[in-house]
Amino acid sequence: MQGSYTKWWLVIIVGLIWFVIYYLVFKTVILKFDLKTPGRTVEKNDNNESNATQNRTNHTGDMASDMLQAIGGSSNIISIDNCITRLRLVLEDAEIVDDEKLKELGALGVVHLDKQNVQIIIGTRVTTVRKQLDAII
Repeated sequence: MQGSYTKWWLVIIVGLIWFVIYYLVFKTVILKFDLKTPGRTVEKNDNNESNATQNRTNHTGDMASDMLQAIGGSSNIISIDNCITRLRLVLEDAEIVDDEKLKELGALGVVHLDKQNVQIIIGTRVTTVRKQLDAII
């Protein structure tokens, strides 16, 4: 940082100014255009509980077997893989995947990459779900 010669402390001041500018611009744009960002949409059921809270009480084994049905059964699956939060599937036909059912079962989201590749965003318990799916198949 070359001591006081380079005036390194200005980096902190400029950083704080840019933080405020970015915060205000992004918050305004997100709220004005109602952009769908993760964590902003919470669906409520009749009992005023979020679906996510209700689904956390489901057993993982039940969740895996129900997910298998929502995916289209074991005959529709070509391969299963996962990363830290996503279940990555290569399917015979990705169009028969029931996205709403998967979300009811606790999936945070479903991403259709093409006609065969689907990613189900589950969270950190994806490894457990994958092991259950492997055991069922």
